[in-house]
Amino acid sequence: MIRGTIYLDYNGEPQFKVDVNHFIWRENEVVFDFSGSDDGAQYSGSCRLVRNSKAFEGGASYWYDGESNEHKARVILTLGVDDGVISATGAWTDDGETEPYDLDVELLNDCS
Repeated sequence: MIRGTIYLDYNGEPQFKVDVNHFIWRENEVVFDFSGSDDGAQYSGSCRLVRNSKAFEGGASYWYDGESNEHKARVILTLGVDDGVISATGAWTDDGETEPYDLDVELLNDCS
């Protein structure tokens, strides 16, 4: 199973660290589940991206514990592999926002 961490920065300043619980990379699609904490509030969600030229683009949906409203974001990833480590860079833009977070991802294949 592939797992890892998403780091979201804004203007070079770290903002969020998101746990990637399950990551699937196919030729034309990327799907992953994620979870994290925002000022003590726990959230979880999923993301589905499709290949658009060299990048993968699509949307994420996530919910905070105890809330019923869905939050959405637009996500763009460019993926690469080096010595068994999957890395990605891109952008994460929450719905209603105009400025994206810079996104960096580190993933490992957890064979346990």
